[in-house]
Amino acid sequence: MTVKSITAAILNEAKQEAQELLDATRRDAEKLIAERKEALAKEREEKEAAYRKAAEKVYGTEMVKASFILRNEELTSRQKLLEQAHALALDRLRKQSKEEQKQLLRSLLKQAASQMQVFTVYVNSADKSLIPPKYKVKTTDIKGGLIAETKEGDVRIDLSYESLLADIMETKLESFSAALEG
Repeated sequence: MTVKSITAAILNEAKQEAQELLDATRRDAEKLIAERKEALAKEREEKEAAYRKAAEKVYGTEMVKASFILRNEELTSRQKLLEQAHALALDRLRKQSKEEQKQLLRSLLKQAASQMQVFTVYVNSADKSLIPPKYKVKTTDIKGGLIAETKEGDVRIDLSYESLLADIMETKLESFSAALEG
């Protein structure tokens, strides 16, 4: 095997492992959503019953106010659920073995290198030793992943775990909300 084919095989394996990790995280998040959806439905029924009883005692605008309060509590519960899913995914990414971290960082670095000439790599202090020595490595306050920068410092690609998860949450927010709606 050539160095090129070995490198390609390692990169493919790292990509596959990274994808498997992301898939497992998504499955965990979906399970958490399903569990919370069930709890929300029960909680909603109880609150609706309580609000109906209270609404029967008041007139006109008081009914609208009760409905608004219920909706606001629902939205707050959904927001908390999404925050919990985000925290769970971030925690799962941070608890990887050093070898898994190294492979994921190399995969992210390859992704950044495919988009620009990477010179400086920003990582958290625990991951500093996992970056190949051909890059200038600086530490920054991120939970994991990396931020790649050109030599001139004018272009940056943020592949930190926080940003990647925020992107996933943003692109999947509609489907998460739909799942919670039932």
